Amino acid sequence: MNGPQSLWIFSGLMWVAQFSPGPDMLLLLKNALNHSRRSALATVLGITCGLCVHCAIILSGLAVILQESPPLFAALRLAGGLYLTYLGAKLLWSTRHSPRGPTSAESPVLSSRGAFAQGLLTNLLNAKAVLFLLGAFAAFHPAHSAPWLKWALAGIVAAQALIGWSFFVCLLSWPPLRTLFLRWERPWNTLFGVLLITAGLAAVWVT
Repeated sequence: MNGPQSLWIFSGLMWVAQFSPGPDMLLLLKNALNHSRRSALATVLGITCGLCVHCAIILSGLAVILQESPPLFAALRLAGGLYLTYLGAKLLWSTRHSPRGPTSAESPVLSSRGAFAQGLLTNLLNAKAVLFLLGAFAAFHPAHSAPWLKWALAGIVAAQALIGWSFFVCLLSWPPLRTLFLRWERPWNTLFGVLLITAGLAAVWVT
């Protein structure tokens, strides 16, 4: 499958993948609802930069080495799982020790740099993301296709993540939605924490 027509199909596949439940989505939800829009957008930028690194790894051929090296792949999954578990445990701890009721104004401030680092590390340590993108690139950029196509595919991945997720976190800043979240902030944060820990332990367990 190649040519300009395949870009539309690839674009649709990336939309579905990017908005599917996963570590990136959980982190975006947590940061967008608990912190400022600026922190949420910094998280988006970090995730997008992580995807750019993944694309560079794939285009340079290093992803094949990762795929064919079980110990390296397992180490990456372990690091990613431990990091997600840490984020989830940290959220549960802060939720348990925060005052009851709407607490957003008293929540620890997440700087733009910290939000960016969270987004970058969460995406970079997601070993499945590398293999998924590797499979997608292989399907839509076979050996006989035009050289420009691989750069177009990488551009689609980065642009859709930056634009789509930026719009998503801005939507989460909509006052009625944020007010609803604040009304049930503690149970929602508890759920986010449990899901992050579950995703982290799942990655560690299968390593």
